[in-house]
Amino acid sequence: MEAAFLHDGVVYIERERGNMLRLGLTPEAAREHLEAKYRIYSREKGAFTCACCGQRVVMVLYEDKAIFRHYDIESCTGEKNYAAYNAGRERAAELVRKHADGMELLREALSERHGEHYTAEEGYLHKKELRHVPDFLLTFDNGEKWALDYIVALRGDSLYRRRLRSRLSSYRANGFKPLFLLDRAWLAVTESAYISYNQSELEMRLPANPYDERWRHAISDLPMPLPGPVHSIVYLDVPKAQAVLTRFQLSGDRWGRLLFEPSELALPELLAADESLLTETGERMLKLFKPGEQSAISRYCGRLKQELLMAREEEAAVQKEAHKPGLKERQEIRRSVNPVSGAAIAAPAIPAADASKLLSLLERCKQSPRRPDYPGLENNLARAEVCVARVMGGADDAEDCYRAAWSLLRNMSYPLLGE
Repeated sequence: MEAAFLHDGVVYIERERGNMLRLGLTPEAAREHLEAKYRIYSREKGAFTCACCGQRVVMVLYEDKAIFRHYDIESCTGEKNYAAYNAGRERAAELVRKHADGMELLREALSERHGEHYTAEEGYLHKKELRHVPDFLLTFDNGEKWALDYIVALRGDSLYRRRLRSRLSSYRANGFKPLFLLDRAWLAVTESAYISYNQSELEMRLPANPYDERWRHAISDLPMPLPGPVHSIVYLDVPKAQAVLTRFQLSGDRWGRLLFEPSELALPELLAADESLLTETGERMLKLFKPGEQSAISRYCGRLKQELLMAREEEAAVQKEAHKPGLKERQEIRRSVNPVSGAAIAAPAIPAADASKLLSLLERCKQSPRRPDYPGLENNLARAEVCVARVMGGADDAEDCYRAAWSLLRNMSYPLLGE
């Protein structure tokens, strides 16, 4: 394992070796430095003790790693957990370095919160042998445990998902609440405020929490509630030393509608216990929300109510327009009032630039990933498409069709395009 007690402190031997490599030392120079620094404590003094069972351990320095091994017993639970944990770690050098950097950030953040309603330790130091070992275990003062993992490699294939489900099943069996922090490289957000995810990513969402529930309840109270549960995924931005919180409502098999822009949070803030929730309900929960989020709920729901009102007003306007006399009827009325000629009155030509702009707006609305969220707009979109076709075809009523299509698409562009 990588950790051992030395008197009243803890030595993370592989962590020290990694820091020296990052400073430019060669693996051989790092090994020699550790040998000179700790040899007397490891061999002559026998001062290193296991951080899990308290028995004597000795330092073992390999060319590519540094560990502690039990001196006079085969192994303990912690050493077995470390072997299981190490077997599941990434092998690619780039991912190993990224994971080590992320672990260092998390250690620092957890050390700031250690003792504030929970204690944190390396996952492999758990006293019970585990099939799947998390990066860290957080133990709250009421005994509740959270398994914290930083994920640098993510795939959506069936093998990866089976392994992930096995890990989640193991965590549940041991009473662990899973908290995954995905590397920010996996965060994908469209310009239309949608988040894209694969199924593995979705399964690593936050466990059930009151913050998702507040959003779900507020959205369900809208005049025309939008279907779909609310979930959250947290990412870790190692270069910025920040967490990134995303909260969204499912809207498809690979898409979710963001409820607010991805919010950057300081790691110690994210990993703090929610004092207000603890006071109100006694529930132990990390502070998995952004500042001012309750106001964000009010603003979001207010905007949705406005969109729904606009859609209903547009529908009423279209229905009213449908009962007005058509072009031919209006021409007959004009001829009866001023019968100058029996010829039809030609509609003014639509400028090519305007027609092209109208067609572009139609195509963007049709291709919007938000269409499934607004089924009530489909009839209007179909009407706009018919009107645009008549405009592009130079129909006699092109001018009326242009105005009708532009009105329809302009009102639909806000919910569908965010414009």
